[in-house]
Amino acid sequence: MSVVHAIVLGIVQGLTEFLPISSSGHLQLVPWLLGWDDFAGRPQVEQAFDVALHLGTLVALLGYFREDLTRLVRAGLRVGAGADPDRRTAWLLAGSAIPAAVVGGLFDDVFARVGEREWLIAGLLVTFGLVLAWADRRGGTRPVEGWRPRDAAAMGLAQAAALVPGVSRSGITMTAGRGLGYSRDAAARLSFLMSVPVTAGALA
Repeated sequence: MSVVHAIVLGIVQGLTEFLPISSSGHLQLVPWLLGWDDFAGRPQVEQAFDVALHLGTLVALLGYFREDLTRLVRAGLRVGAGADPDRRTAWLLAGSAIPAAVVGGLFDDVFARVGEREWLIAGLLVTFGLVLAWADRRGGTRPVEGWRPRDAAAMGLAQAAALVPGVSRSGITMTAGRGLGYSRDAAARLSFLMSVPVTAGALA
């Protein structure tokens, strides 16, 4: 892989990971549109590059949410914290990553085959963009502090669907959050906090 190609794909990852437009889908479409075949017959190189991209994403998330994450981790590990909302949120964040881990382990080959069909990725990008627009118009004012186990489960299941190339992880979790009545800020914050354990798990 050339340095230029690596830089371009790194920029694509950086721009699309935190927007509801599917970074994995764009990382498939950009090389296809430009006629690049850097990973043809080299699955190990592709996997290593994917890990590097996710590592960069994780570092960015840890840096931005360092104060929140420090507080949540301390609360989650605290013994006898009772009904501490931070402790509850910490455990719900950890639990929200379970559906993606299970689905990814069971259907990894299926998702890989979807990634080979650029027309399907493009269709999913458009479809779930429209679904997000619909959910956003429903409104909602619920705060982050109102996050409940069933909400975490619903958003965790939505996050698992983002393993399909073309389905944005942030987009579909925000869609679920807005559908559950959370405010835009709350849905976005929960979505990005949820990405920390799932990204860390993908790198493990």
